[in-house]
Amino acid sequence: GEIVPVWTYRVRMGISRVGSNAALAANILDGDPNTYWEPDADDPVDNWWVEVDLGRVVPIDSLVVRFVDAELGDPFTQFRVLTSALQVPVLEKTRDIGFQLSARTTVPNRDQRQFDFSLAQHSADPEWTGQLVETIRIVVSDTRGGRSRLISEDQWQSLDPADQGDIVFFV
Repeated sequence: GEIVPVWTYRVRMGISRVGSNAALAANILDGDPNTYWEPDADDPVDNWWVEVDLGRVVPIDSLVVRFVDAELGDPFTQFRVLTSALQVPVLEKTRDIGFQLSARTTVPNRDQRQFDFSLAQHSADPEWTGQLVETIRIVVSDTRGGRSRLISEDQWQSLDPADQGDIVFFV
């Protein structure tokens, strides 16, 4: 006889959840160096994250985060990479799938375009490097916003108001 499956499981890799600017989120997976995802500047910083489902648990030794060329935009100033060996196929935003901090910037980034993070499992056999991952969440925690470079007050006053950007005070 023929065996008939009772159920079918389909792996759906890709963007699973987005806190900000969902319309651009798929761009981070398209392989095109001219497309990108960035959070909406009008959204609260707490919503500046994007989550990728790998479709199944995968052993990962390292993770690479790349940013577009300088002509297309700035890299994230500060960010964290969280990973989990779980994915939950529900829409509950409050559901905790056990993210752990796997990588992060430690100083503000102004121009680095590629980060290579080695991943390690805290309780794994010392002979095995890497981490079991199904879900990756990238969280932006700081932005340069309207800040670019330090100029004098006279230079700032002479700029068109649309080009003046943010005022940053140092004490």
